[in-house]
Amino acid sequence: MRNFIDLHKKYLGTGIYNDTNDYRDILDPIPRGQKWTIVNEIGNKLSSFRDTYILEYIQAKLQEYDKVFIIFGASHAVMQEKAVRSIMKQNE
Repeated sequence: MRNFIDLHKKYLGTGIYNDTNDYRDILDPIPRGQKWTIVNEIGNKLSSFRDTYILEYIQAKLQEYDKVFIIFGASHAVMQEKAVRSIMKQNE
């Protein structure tokens, strides 16, 4: 157990037993106001991979169909809007 506690402190920058038990900042792919941890970095890379995959998928479907219906979460829609508009313009 001591090894686990030490690894948690080393890679996440906090003790296991903190006063808030709020792990949102530790897991957030874009943490604000805190030191980045390895978990933030993994989340960031996964988000980038997902976003690239989604845009490539949209582009492929626009080659196959005249129209596509895209459902994004609010933050993803904002972050991807420029790229989606660019793809749509290319396929006019």
